[in-house]
Amino acid sequence: MNRVKKIKQSLQSIRRTKALKLILDSKGKNKSKCLKEAGFSLAYAHNPQDFMNTTAVKRELDWLKYELEAIRIRMEKTRNKAKYRELSDTYIGLSKINQLLDGNPTERLMITAKEREEVDQAFNNN
Repeated sequence: MNRVKKIKQSLQSIRRTKALKLILDSKGKNKSKCLKEAGFSLAYAHNPQDFMNTTAVKRELDWLKYELEAIRIRMEKTRNKAKYRELSDTYIGLSKINQLLDGNPTERLMITAKEREEVDQAFNNN
């Protein structure tokens, strides 16, 4: 691989990483604005689904989902020792990140009846 191609791939990787960080940390910003801020062209930024559907982004998001699942499992083991507020904040944060990674809106947080019972039970135990 020639030097120019290596540099170009390195820049793409840096922009991709920056864009993903901005998307995950965004508070009210849409994906297009995050892509523009990361240095992508306006044409590319106006089609964030193209970015989210690339193999490299999917690979990074799959790894992140795996890490989130590991965190959730560790949370279950320590749930009885945690305070309700800690559980609630962590659950909401993980849910928003997971929804964002799947391309879903994060404003509407819905939990199942079973999850609600677990949260209520944890609250009553503390």
